[in-house]
Amino acid sequence: MVCTRGRPCLPARGDHIDLTTDKPTNRGAVAGTLLIGTVLLCTGIGLGIGFAIGVPAVLAFAGLAVGFAFGFALVYQRFKDI
Repeated sequence: MVCTRGRPCLPARGDHIDLTTDKPTNRGAVAGTLLIGTVLLCTGIGLGIGFAIGVPAVLAFAGLAVGFAFGFALVYQRFKDI
């Protein structure tokens, strides 16, 4: 970049400024949403099955644990390059 007094700093002819990337900027938010959605889904499934057999709290916590494990694995698989 060439700057002179009284003039704005502009790129020289050979300079290349690339403002675009091939990755979306919201990938972290998508990964977090995917993790939370997986945890809530697995907890809900565990709670539903728990109500059906009479132990909702136990299976809700089991679903929570499975949801975190499955959610982290899913996020890692999809977003390895974050």
